[in-house]
Amino acid sequence: MTNMTNKSVRLEAILARERKTAAFLLAFDEHRFYLQIAHLVSDLRGRAGLSQADLAKKAGVSQPMIARLEKGDSSRTPTFDTIFRILRVLGYTMLLRVQKEKGKRAASSFLKRQGESSCSAKKPLFLPSGLR
Repeated sequence: MTNMTNKSVRLEAILARERKTAAFLLAFDEHRFYLQIAHLVSDLRGRAGLSQADLAKKAGVSQPMIARLEKGDSSRTPTFDTIFRILRVLGYTMLLRVQKEKGKRAASSFLKRQGESSCSAKKPLFLPSGLR
């Protein structure tokens, strides 16, 4: 039997290290964006008393698409048009607001200086009116 040393690393240590990388921060922001949309649609659908199937039919999309959206599935993201239609069915509209983060440089230039590859991150850009 060989004597193997257990070299475990605490999750907190990994996160502390990764939080310093631009690629991690972009991926984290992207995932957070999808989860915000997921919670928003799920909450508004619940308030409206609609099932996923009802909402899908009224918005002209499939029920599995609503389920993926409400899970925050970022592998098959809906278009702005689809999100807009879903929100309209729920009685809301979508506003687009873009603002530069204070003290932040453009992520692409930061990634190049750090020697990291870019990822396809999307910043949170909108919330339905009345929910900001």
